[in-house]
Amino acid sequence: MRLVTAAVLAPIVLICAWAGGIWFALLVAVVIGLGGHEWSRLCDIDGPMPIALLIVIGPVLAIALVTGGTAAGLVVVALAAVSAFGGRNAANRIWPVVGIVYLGLPLIAILSLRASPQIGFEGLFFLFGVVWLTDIGAYASGRVIGGPRLAPSISPGKTWAGAAGGLILAVAGAYWGAGFMEIQPPIGAIALAFILSIATQCGDLFESWVKRRFDKKDSGSIIPGHGGILDRIDGLLIAAPMMAAIVIAQRGTVP
Repeated sequence: MRLVTAAVLAPIVLICAWAGGIWFALLVAVVIGLGGHEWSRLCDIDGPMPIALLIVIGPVLAIALVTGGTAAGLVVVALAAVSAFGGRNAANRIWPVVGIVYLGLPLIAILSLRASPQIGFEGLFFLFGVVWLTDIGAYASGRVIGGPRLAPSISPGKTWAGAAGGLILAVAGAYWGAGFMEIQPPIGAIALAFILSIATQCGDLFESWVKRRFDKKDSGSIIPGHGGILDRIDGLLIAAPMMAAIVIAQRGTVP
């Protein structure tokens, strides 16, 4: 079921990313909006304002970026800060704000990278490839090799062998991709893949920690074989801002 679902979803994501513009922004907005709903359930967030903000963060920020406006994004951030004081559970008031940052930054990063003339679809494809290869390598190596646990107190199922397998497959994919695209020397692509693969695994561990914190097994059940939206994009949520930060450090701006 995991393979079938991935075989269906991956082409949709790549086609929308290739098309860019409103179609890709719409896809990202829907994914982040659904992720916001899952985050509210995952973190036991109560109160209509925090939940509504988490759900609309994707569409509002996507519209703001596509139309070139920033006011809508600033309004969402301001309301997110206010929402920290809402809800009946005082211990969980910070989690709506964490969710806004956790979901909002990747959305801005992904759409900005796609809109960049220097990065565009090719750079975004590289990002997706590293994240997907890391997940595949980690899952396969962890199942086949097993061995010592990577972080048993956070995620008992993850192993050092899985982490190494994900990193190796991502770097190997970057090396092959650099050769295919005649990028010489390929050391830049390999170094970037190395960093993004580690960021991907950190994102996976972060979501696992949140689930352990709130005693939840999955963020949802919307994707057959994978769980929720957040279970599928947890690595991307950290890797995308990381790639945007690297591009900004090198070029000074995105786009």
